[in-house]
Amino acid sequence: MSAITPTETSTQTELIDSQLARAGWSKQRKMLLEEVLLQVATPDQPYGKDQFADYVLLGSDGKPLAVVEAKRTSRDELAGKRQAADYAEAIKAKTGIDPFIFLTNGKEIQFWDRDRYPPRKIAGFYSRDDLERLKHQKQYALPVSEVTINTEIAGRDYQNEAIRWVTEGIDAAKRKFLLVMATGTGKTRTTIALVDTLLRAKRVQKVLFLADRRELARQAMSEFKTHLPNESLSRIEGGATSGARIQFATYPSMMQVYQRLSVGCCFTNWFHPYLRHPNGSVSLGYDWHTASITFSTFEPVDAPKAANLDRLLNLTERWTREFKAEHLKQRRKLMERERRRLEKGRARQTHDEIEDYFQTELQELSAAEPHYEVYQVLFNAILEPYRLAALKSELEAVS
Repeated sequence: MSAITPTETSTQTELIDSQLARAGWSKQRKMLLEEVLLQVATPDQPYGKDQFADYVLLGSDGKPLAVVEAKRTSRDELAGKRQAADYAEAIKAKTGIDPFIFLTNGKEIQFWDRDRYPPRKIAGFYSRDDLERLKHQKQYALPVSEVTINTEIAGRDYQNEAIRWVTEGIDAAKRKFLLVMATGTGKTRTTIALVDTLLRAKRVQKVLFLADRRELARQAMSEFKTHLPNESLSRIEGGATSGARIQFATYPSMMQVYQRLSVGCCFTNWFHPYLRHPNGSVSLGYDWHTASITFSTFEPVDAPKAANLDRLLNLTERWTREFKAEHLKQRRKLMERERRRLEKGRARQTHDEIEDYFQTELQELSAAEPHYEVYQVLFNAILEPYRLAALKSELEAVS
């Protein structure tokens, strides 16, 4: 940003400073810098003023690890994406280091690893250890699809095909995968071979194997020990964790330690794919009076597992937050469309035009979006006749 407004300064002081401190970032310990001048204004510069990064987070070597771009709470955190990219380019030009980027408005935080993934929402700032781990991974990781699969672990053709499908997706910057395999087809062996491939490619440093019951966790750990004897293994039990590379847990065990984990560790943004329809076991719904997401299981036997996942990962809370944010965003877009039409002397949007707009939004949804199911629920809810009528009434007040 060129100049920091009082509102943005307040956001930084009241919210962002405390969030950074919670992740271990300390100005006193020379781990971060504030309002860093990165570029002096030139006549052809788009902002026309000197460029200051709100925060620059430093590694243990004192060099830049990440840039934090802060916006006031009333603005979308992605509004600073262009500026943050410019700041990162300025740092890269001066130091040869391409820093990670955090975009925040104090309420939401997005993490951006520019050359690998688009920005994605996270629960909090990553620690220095987290960022240095990611930096090391970027520097030394190999293309996963070029690493040979150990067929002594999983040698069946369909197992290799499943593993290669995942590894090719990882190389294509995908982050979430679902493998559906029948009983007796070697799911655990396929998983072990996949983990082995990712470890040898230096694409992961820690692995969590999450199971429904203790016995399944024990069985899995025993098989991992057989096929990967040189890897450190441990179980998460009784609220205790370890530094082992591969860890095994049940849902209740994870609930005991979840809040103590660093946001940047490999578990916190984990989303259990078996919830996804049609192969999943949960159907999402909504309560319009509270503007919240609800869910129910297709089969009663799946209800305890789904409830455990919800308590562990706060799924309905996260889904509801996304539901409300997207609903507000869509209302604003619709009202802005109405204003532009009136400014041009055109007639107000009709009921059919509003319906067509949301039908198009629904049809253009991509299943690759992290909150795809939530957005589906939202647009289907908005398309109900009484909601469309309510939106039409709201637009009548726009002048």
